[in-house]
Amino acid sequence: RISEHEYDRVLKIIERGEKKLDDIKSLQRAVRTMVGLFHNPWLELEFTYVNCRDKAYTLSEDRNLLCWAHKYGYGQWDAVRMAIRRSHAFRFDYYLRSLPTEALGA
Repeated sequence: RISEHEYDRVLKIIERGEKKLDDIKSLQRAVRTMVGLFHNPWLELEFTYVNCRDKAYTLSEDRNLLCWAHKYGYGQWDAVRMAIRRSHAFRFDYYLRSLPTEALGA
C-alpha cells in the first residue's frame, strides 16, 4: 500500500514530466511556424538578438541548429551533432564540432 506522502511525491514528478512534454510540444510548434515562414530557412532565416552579450553561437550556427532541430526533432541532439560533423559549412568550426551532445540542447 502506498502512503499519501509517496503518492504526492510521485504525482508531482508526473506533473513535472507532463509540463516538460507540453513545453517541448510548444517549442516544436514555434520552430515549425518560424521555419515555415521562409522559402529556404537554411539561408534566409534571421534572428533579432537583444541583450545577448554572452551569445554562444553565430547567426549561421543558430540558423543551422534551428533547422536541424526542426528536421530531426527536438531532443535528437545526437542526430544534430552528426549533421554538424557531416556539414561542409562547419568543417573548420572546431568549437561547434567539439561540443558534447548535452550542450547542443541547452
